[in-house]
Amino acid sequence: MIQIKQTGKAYTLVPDSFIDRHLPEAPGDFVKVYIYLLSLTHRQAVEVSLAALAAFFACGTDDIAEALSYWEERGLAKIGRVGGEIAKIELMPDAKSNVNTRSLSATRADSLKADYAEVRQMLFACEQMLGRTLNLNESNKLLYFYDELKFSDQLVEYCVEYCVEKGKTDIRYIEKVALEWHKAKVKTVEDAKIQSGVWGKKYFAVLKAFGIANRNPIPEEIRMIDLWTKDYGFSLEVITEAAARTVSQTGKQSFKYADGILKSWKEAGAKTMSDIEKLDRAYKEKTAGKSTSEEKKQNHTGKNTFHNFKQHDYDFDEIERILDNQ
Repeated sequence: MIQIKQTGKAYTLVPDSFIDRHLPEAPGDFVKVYIYLLSLTHRQAVEVSLAALAAFFACGTDDIAEALSYWEERGLAKIGRVGGEIAKIELMPDAKSNVNTRSLSATRADSLKADYAEVRQMLFACEQMLGRTLNLNESNKLLYFYDELKFSDQLVEYCVEYCVEKGKTDIRYIEKVALEWHKAKVKTVEDAKIQSGVWGKKYFAVLKAFGIANRNPIPEEIRMIDLWTKDYGFSLEVITEAAARTVSQTGKQSFKYADGILKSWKEAGAKTMSDIEKLDRAYKEKTAGKSTSEEKKQNHTGKNTFHNFKQHDYDFDEIERILDNQ
């Protein structure tokens, strides 16, 4: 039989540190085992076996042993063994329970959400980027960045976006990044991009395609590049292709002209370079057909071209779109 150490409690207390630090990521079945063991600690003369625990949870003894090992690795359980068999389980206080959890009081968090529309929008935007509903701990952390670290709502959103783009959605990782930015005195999204080195990955690549070097992107260029990547949904490869065509066709570093190209590709449903190459081929075939038709017409009408002139119905939007795709 396994002895459960008694604490003398008349009810089961779940430490806040457990809820804040362990509950969000721990497997659900392991959480059930931990809470059940907590409840056993205040019962008199309790002895239980792996088999009894397995029967209670309708699982195998290996599953119970795995859960106990999980909590032992995280310092919340001390397992005593005799002859390789578990003989004693002692639930330990979280060694980091005294560490500042960097969170707001429930009253302050509720007040921020009730009083500020930008806060509610910020939390909604973060949920969309993370692809899940924020739990209480996650929401509280983001509000801490906003209220205590003095991040703007845009900076909080960008912090989450930056982590998501790196494939990191755990709130502890997001908190680590936020604290690093705070320590580096990051105040704006632009500061954060410089601090995190994002410029070199996206913005500098586009500037290079335009032939721009030796400077950071200006706010309007940042806005346009973000529009192309986020709203239009284009890859860096497609954007740099549009930039290169802009310079080749106009001889200018025109973000507006490049936006016309990208917008036309978006409206045509093109997403990849393969799609764009198909548009190019279709355009060449179309223009080649028009040229052949005009040649035949001129040969047929000869000198009577002027007298046989007929007004055409031009689609100026179509002409502009074709010019943008050239």
